[in-house]
Amino acid sequence: MFSYQTNKRKLLWIISIVTLLLLILCFYLRIFSLPLVSSEPVSVIINKGDSIQKVALQLKEAKVITSSTLFILLCNVFNWDRKIHAGKYDFPEGISIFKIIGQLTRGGATAINVVIPEGLTLKQIAGILQKEINIDSVLFVQICRDKSFLDSLNIKANSLEG
Repeated sequence: MFSYQTNKRKLLWIISIVTLLLLILCFYLRIFSLPLVSSEPVSVIINKGDSIQKVALQLKEAKVITSSTLFILLCNVFNWDRKIHAGKYDFPEGISIFKIIGQLTRGGATAINVVIPEGLTLKQIAGILQKEINIDSVLFVQICRDKSFLDSLNIKANSLEG
């Protein structure tokens, strides 16, 4: 009879701890899925090939999410980390972490309009593109001057300038 009471107490203790842990987990997820307190939408550009850590850091720096660790954990647990699409995303005020992940995995990027005025040099255009859509300006200039790339486009010039 003594061992039955001891086992019963142990079982109740284990059930209590598991219940407490589940409540803490639910509370933690609820806190981090609450809407943000923001006055205007926030834009973030996700580049092709960005790691989940880099995406989480960008979102946290832009104050779109409060916990990069929770973002990474959710993405890894549900395999969403491999489904994030590149693009510019506008996150409205009051969006939860789950809606943010949903937007990133559906590819709901917004269009980016870039105006290139006439008469600019390749380097000036590269500067505009770097500022507006976060491309590597040095790589852009290199590609615009790459002879094999120009040949593939049937362009008989030394560069795409002009």
